[in-house]
Amino acid sequence: MHRPDRRARRPFRSGHDGGVTRREHRRQIRKELSMTTTHPTTHGESDDIPATNWKAVIVAASAIVLVALDMAIVAVALPVVGAEFDASPSVTQWVMLAYFLPMVALGIPVGRWIDRAQIRAAYFFAVSGYGVTSLVVMVAPTIETLIGSRALQGIFAALVAVLGFPVIATSVRAEHRGRAMGVILTFIPLSGMVGPALGGTLAENYGWRPIFAVSLPIVLLAMWLGHRAIPSGARGQVALPIPDRHLVSEALVLGGAVGALMLGLTLLGENPGQAAFPAALGAFTVLAAAAWTRLPASRPVTAFLRQPRVGLMVVSLMFMTSGFAATNFLMPYFFIEIFQRSATMAGLVLLALGLAMATISPLAGVLADRYGYWPVLLTGGMITLSGAMGIFLLGTDPHPLDVAWRLALIGTGQGLFAGPISAAILASASRSMAGTAGGVSSLFRTLGFSLGPALGALAWSLSGGGTTALRTGALLLVALATLASATVMALRTSRSSRPGSGHDGSSDEPDPATTDSGPGTPPGVHTDPPPAAARPAARNG
Repeated sequence: MHRPDRRARRPFRSGHDGGVTRREHRRQIRKELSMTTTHPTTHGESDDIPATNWKAVIVAASAIVLVALDMAIVAVALPVVGAEFDASPSVTQWVMLAYFLPMVALGIPVGRWIDRAQIRAAYFFAVSGYGVTSLVVMVAPTIETLIGSRALQGIFAALVAVLGFPVIATSVRAEHRGRAMGVILTFIPLSGMVGPALGGTLAENYGWRPIFAVSLPIVLLAMWLGHRAIPSGARGQVALPIPDRHLVSEALVLGGAVGALMLGLTLLGENPGQAAFPAALGAFTVLAAAAWTRLPASRPVTAFLRQPRVGLMVVSLMFMTSGFAATNFLMPYFFIEIFQRSATMAGLVLLALGLAMATISPLAGVLADRYGYWPVLLTGGMITLSGAMGIFLLGTDPHPLDVAWRLALIGTGQGLFAGPISAAILASASRSMAGTAGGVSSLFRTLGFSLGPALGALAWSLSGGGTTALRTGALLLVALATLASATVMALRTSRSSRPGSGHDGSSDEPDPATTDSGPGTPPGVHTDPPPAAARPAARNG
């Protein structure tokens, strides 16, 4: 027999908490929990969007460019920052970490906040806040001020990174979401290719401050486009709700757990030989995550993650991004230390990885919308695995083009995977939890980007260099691609477990990641015909 939580029956000491009573808070939690067990893309949620708003998709892509470009452009300016402020590399690395840690740690809490806000108001708040903090960073007089302003900028970056999911959920019909995600994710590898070259040129000729001015024209363009394209949100919804105590406590506990984990992985990747402090951060992560699961506010998120296919999808996303990040980390070492080639040559060959991913991402979305997410995901995983196997079979003196086509295979597989997996995760959440789904996706994607370099550094240091390092590093890429592909294959055989779905916990509803609905029917959408009176309107919409 279930015993109710006695703490939930005690009233607030003041009677109110930021204007929200305990009874109202419990009602909100129950409502969000019910949303996690309702299939997201029924006709009711899809057909009330009369036509896909592609302008909103471009707006979401322009906002994502802010975050992706910053992470690529700033790293090359750190030596210039250190020279101006007479700061060591151990200090200047916090210019990156101060931005990166809050962006990742606050992904889920800000996603839950966005679910309660009007999407247009949240969009303008996030993008304008990012622009203002960019100006603050530009004029920072000391290294301490620079690091602090970067942390504030990271908070707004967390909001921007999550916004793509709710924008697509409110502006794109279900049968177009794969290609919408493909368009957005095309800009991430392009930003990764353009950023270092642009940042290096600016830092060398004008110093580090103009680097942070690059985002300002993008901010202005994104705000102008957003005013014309982003829907205002549900009538009666608070524009920018004030976070209550429950959301703040969730942000502190979960943000502390994720921040400690990311910091530990970063430090481990920089110095694999000193693992004591990263291990302590890992232990803190486990304790803080356990404490977060006991918070009432965590229940909608944990219920969403406990859906069998959602758990498999985010884990496969983490494995795939880990492989991508490990490839970017290891290939320069392979070229310089083993192949005896220049760093310039390594950078040119690595372009094949990003170009292939950017080229194939839009096509992946079209294929996923037409044939379903699962076959495209599996194809992407297998192509990535074949490219990793090709790296494993390389000799110690390969021609650059011989390496480039193998990297292009990995990039092609990544491009086939990235958009459809994001669209499938979004399809597993109701529209009222699109921000939460975006936060979950952002967390596991960034976790993969942190885990990959840490594993790559560990493999390189343990192998001792030379041919052994080449084989060990390439074997890591093969293992990550195998795990990602195996997880995708498990999506096909897993059974949805939902309350009330049957005595055995199975569900007869189609799943967004595995349903091959055929042309014209989005994956994860019920194929039951709508009422006769609604059919002409649905076709005309």
